[in-house]
Amino acid sequence: MVRYLVAHGAVVYKYMEDPELPPLPFAAFDSRLDILQFLVNVEETDREKKKMNMHLALSIAIIKGQNEAAEFLIDNGTPISRWQGNGLSPLEYAIMGRNEDMVSYLLSRNASVSDTNQHGFTPLMTSIIHDNPSAAALLLCYGMAQLLH
Repeated sequence: MVRYLVAHGAVVYKYMEDPELPPLPFAAFDSRLDILQFLVNVEETDREKKKMNMHLALSIAIIKGQNEAAEFLIDNGTPISRWQGNGLSPLEYAIMGRNEDMVSYLLSRNASVSDTNQHGFTPLMTSIIHDNPSAAALLLCYGMAQLLH
């Protein structure tokens, strides 16, 4: 059905003006990796719009603990940095959701450990605030490894 709708002009990527969730983030919300895989390959001339939709889909996948979908999105070019200055980064979502596998994966993909959110907190501070010692340990180990290289 999704292929049919896209083939007949359905909008895949859009700006977040409406309260309605665009198709790509909705596929992440609904845990539909098969649909994510199809939609990511739909061409879009507005690269910024596509990146924004992919970033939202990544955030949703991480929040829902859908690591396979999150890894797929990252492997297909979704930025892992903070999208907007006042938003949370994928790393912060993983920390807050106690998703250590995703924290580790994001760190292996060079997620910033020094980036600060709108409150001035680094990911390490976020892990402490949210009482996540496992994430704090991963962040400290990763930070030390970066200093030694």
